Amino acid sequence: MSSIGLRTFTNALTDARELLNDAGSDWATDAALLPLANQIYAEIQAEFASRQLPFIETTSTSLTYAANATSIVIPGGITDLQEPLELWERQTTGDGWDLIERATLGPASPTAPDTIGQWEWNEGIIKVNPCSRARLILCRYRRTFPYISSAALPMGGVASTAQEHVYWSLVFGTAWLAAISREHSEMKINRFERQYRKRMSDSIFTVTHDLAGIPNRQEGYRADSGPAVVIHVTS
Repeated sequence: MSSIGLRTFTNALTDARELLNDAGSDWATDAALLPLANQIYAEIQAEFASRQLPFIETTSTSLTYAANATSIVIPGGITDLQEPLELWERQTTGDGWDLIERATLGPASPTAPDTIGQWEWNEGIIKVNPCSRARLILCRYRRTFPYISSAALPMGGVASTAQEHVYWSLVFGTAWLAAISREHSEMKINRFERQYRKRMSDSIFTVTHDLAGIPNRQEGYRADSGPAVVIHVTS
């Protein structure tokens, strides 16, 4: 395994290669492993999202609302929005932000109000009932990442105590899919899958406890689980 320190997506592929006994990249090249790693990384994100746990979140004031429109515009510059989590509105930059309630929209009022009040996420659109004024919008949203070709692993939204579990989920998950593709022994395939599922479970457990303010007990690591790591965070 690579030495303890700042870890990148490339490091995950290197560690997966070592698990597969192909440190020299005879067949487990970056080109072969990247599609598998992206598949696992997408699954990790989906698992966090399905449990309403923060994985990678950010905020933006780039969204806009035009008077009497039926949706809040997501500008083309925002390419990583997976799902809005919270929205606020205000009239001018000098005003305070007012929370917009997430709800299932009913029929629009015959007379449009001067605030938005409610919003609904439907088919990739932030839908609203018409409001009579243009509004400034603040959005907190869950991010999604495009296909990763190389470079640093973007895990800024994962609690630091869970990062090592997410990292090793990625490593073991990539090795698991690669072992299946090469028809390795059932014992090896099962071991990689068990470690992948265990690390996924550990990361969810850790984040859940962090959100609840419950201390997490540190446990030792078996030799085949890999050392504790610090993941390099990029913005």
